[in-house]
Amino acid sequence: MTIEEVRSEITNKLDEMQRALDADDVEKAEAIKAEIAEYQEMIKQLEAELAEVEGEEQPTEEESEDKEVAESSTGETDVRKLEARIADLEKELEDKNEERNEESSTQVEDNKLNLNNEGEERKMTEIVEEVVLNVNGADEIRSAYQEFLVTGEKRNVTSTDEGVLVPEEVATSIENLMDELEGLDKLVDVKHVNSAIGKYPVRNADSAVSPLPTVEELEESPELGLRKLGDYKYEIKTHRGLVKASFEAIDDAVEVEKIINEEMAEAIVATKNKAILDALATLPAQEVADLDAIKTIVNTGVAKRYAKQIVVSTDVYDALDRMKDSNGQYLLQPSVTAASGTKLFGKDLVVVDAEVIGEGVMYIGSLKDAAILFLRKELYVNYEIWNQYGKVFTPVVRLDAGVKNPNAVVKVNFTAPVEA
Repeated sequence: MTIEEVRSEITNKLDEMQRALDADDVEKAEAIKAEIAEYQEMIKQLEAELAEVEGEEQPTEEESEDKEVAESSTGETDVRKLEARIADLEKELEDKNEERNEESSTQVEDNKLNLNNEGEERKMTEIVEEVVLNVNGADEIRSAYQEFLVTGEKRNVTSTDEGVLVPEEVATSIENLMDELEGLDKLVDVKHVNSAIGKYPVRNADSAVSPLPTVEELEESPELGLRKLGDYKYEIKTHRGLVKASFEAIDDAVEVEKIINEEMAEAIVATKNKAILDALATLPAQEVADLDAIKTIVNTGVAKRYAKQIVVSTDVYDALDRMKDSNGQYLLQPSVTAASGTKLFGKDLVVVDAEVIGEGVMYIGSLKDAAILFLRKELYVNYEIWNQYGKVFTPVVRLDAGVKNPNAVVKVNFTAPVEA
């Protein structure tokens, strides 16, 4: 581009900037201002290159004087007008920014007064974070809220205008409830990741590790051959939803918020459970109808380093719990390490509700070595919508799950033998 073409572009951008300022679109005006600055820098570069070329050509003194006269008569006036217009629009933009900041500061102070004046019933001073949307000056409040949802970071905001999480006491009760629920994430390997797509190194060979070689004194140590490592590729998926409750329902009904929080906690756990079960569904299942087959799987079906526990559904546990050996002794033995308090063939039993993992299901081996859950973000958002006089509860879970080592566990579909 020539210098004149660049100046023409600047003129067009100034027209756009004027229209943006007339429409009070300060953000757009700021963006156009940055583009104009780039064009001005381009002009400086072009002028420097032109001066260098003219210096090499070394025109005669008479030609130089004629050129200077022509430039002064045709170009200097236009340049000065352009620079003056740029200065005027930048001053107008600066004034609008100052006016906007003053209005924002006033609104934030008003919001603080309103929150502090609502009395002991709301206890707003004890709330850790709570967002207030759809009121005057909400642009700044909403931008902080959206910034947290996108990045998970808190920037340039205070606890009164940020508010994207539930109060601390509610968050604690939700976490405690989730711990009480039957979450399969307690049985598998959980990795927290920082990207939506990536690779995770896993061992995909179960061959024995070679022993260390014998080395003579002061000899150089030989390199060791590691077992082959593979890459598990994960792709995070977002799961979310919302429940909207009116303040009439919250005020008049009994423990509405508590019930909603419990439902949301169960929804988060159910989401993680489904992702894990969908991954485990890819494993081939063995059909088993007697105890000898189970014993064979425990003894030879998985490597000893994986034969750590047996996960069973409640209906399978009920069948095993009623079985007796030839001496009339119950098969299940007491265990001080298992949460179920029992073990089978020397392996601790982990009992999971049949509604969670399905009826007649067993996993023999180590689910922690077999399955992996990738967590990108787990968030519970709670904010008010004053233009509808209501409150929104939004759980958000971003995750992926898969099988990293199918040799670490054996899936069994168990059918209890019919009693004679």
